[in-house]
Amino acid sequence: MERGWHHNALGNVTGETMPDLMTLPTTGHIGDMETPLLMVMGDITHSRAFTEAIFERASEPKQMIVVENARHIDLYDDVSKIPFDEIDAFFRESLDA
Repeated sequence: MERGWHHNALGNVTGETMPDLMTLPTTGHIGDMETPLLMVMGDITHSRAFTEAIFERASEPKQMIVVENARHIDLYDDVSKIPFDEIDAFFRESLDA
């Protein structure tokens, strides 16, 4: 995409990265977390099923914000799509406890 383009960026992952990502047990203890969890995802992101599965396994308190018409990358820098008010409300409520 033009907004994130750089002549050195090929837009892919390295061959060494993918096996590490596939075998890293990043979510093995998600149900043991005792802190509030906020997950934000776009409704058309390629990783939606993964995010939903992690959210389902997470313990309370938790909240998921699904941003309509947003891809994963949109939530990095498209400030018109980032749900700042909902994120702010989550942290105000969670950190107040």
